[in-house]
Order: sequence, then C-alpha cells, then structure tokens
Amino acid sequence: MLKGVFGGMAALLGVVFVCAVGWLVWQQAHEVHAPRDPGVCWRRGADGKFVAIFRGSSGIEACAGDLERIHMRTGESLVGAYQGRYIFVDKESIRSADRLDGVPWRLYFDNQRQALDKDLNAHDIVMTTQR
Repeated sequence: MLKGVFGGMAALLGVVFVCAVGWLVWQQAHEVHAPRDPGVCWRRGADGKFVAIFRGSSGIEACAGDLERIHMRTGESLVGAYQGRYIFVDKESIRSADRLDGVPWRLYFDNQRQALDKDLNAHDIVMTTQR
C-alpha cells in the first residue's frame, strides 16, 4: 500500500515539476527586454514600445541624465533603457535594473541628482537679446 502512495506522490511531483518548468519558459518568452543597441538611449511610451531619444550616448548615466531632463520638464515618471538595462526616473530617484520587475539600484544619489539637475538647468538657459 505504501508503495502505491509513494508512486502516486512521485507522479504528482513530476507533473508539478514539468508545469513549473513550462511556466518559467513561458515567462521568459513573454518578458519584454530592454533594447540593446549600442549607444542608444530609449524611452518607453505609454503603449510599452521603446522610442530612441538619443543616439551616441556615452553611457547609462548620460542616458539617465537625458531622461531626467524630460522628467524635469514634464514631471512624469519615466521608464527608459540603455544597452539592455532599464532606467526608472521619478520624483523619488533615478534607478536602474536588469528587468522591469528586477531589483533596482540607484544611479544617482540625492546630492548627485541635485548637481545633475543644476547642470541640466544651466544648459537649458537660453540667452536672448532685444534690438
């Protein structure tokens, strides 16, 4: 009798294992990956598609700065990408992660972000003269 119970448990565990592996494969196939184009800074639109906002970016920090400039103008939270990494910009922080649902790490800490914002504001000043 015990042999039949353990045989049934083994079969059930086998089915559970196969289902779990199938679910993981399905998740991987349906995961949205950040674009990997070298030197291209991307912004994710409301439709979930990425749009290139800058080509020739020097790194993830520069791309984050470009996204921060947009955030400063619009006030909206943004999702961007640079060479396969996600960038998240909101009023609280500028972070990056390998996946949309991954654990983010800060690209800029508070004092660094303040310096970045000051620099971005300085470059946005347009001098005009009246004649």
